[in-house]
Amino acid sequence: MSTTTQSEDDPPYMKVSPELLHDLRGVDPTEKIDIPEIPEKRKCTDVRWPIPIVLITSLWITMTVVGALSIDVRKIVNGVDECGNTCGMNNVQVKREGCEAKDYTNYPINIYENESRCVQGCEESKE
Repeated sequence: MSTTTQSEDDPPYMKVSPELLHDLRGVDPTEKIDIPEIPEKRKCTDVRWPIPIVLITSLWITMTVVGALSIDVRKIVNGVDECGNTCGMNNVQVKREGCEAKDYTNYPINIYENESRCVQGCEESKE
């Protein structure tokens, strides 16, 4: 067991005993250890973590792009009635059965009372 002289001004890594460092690194106790480790002996310790981070990030980006390309933003901004007609535009087709496409060009506001409907203005919604 070797003894080292340590002073109060030493940085924390210098205060670890060489025996603990040899055990931690799994090297022969007679081998000299440079503190900090010389660049030639350094190695990357977190090699596995970039893989899931890259996979999760690429999945997140893919889902964002697919969602942005497949959504009709006008339905979110203007709203839709009970049949799926978008307020503020001429609807040509509706995907719900039993409903027909309506021209709501002059009815830009969507009101949710007992049911969702398109109105011309706020005064109409109070009736």
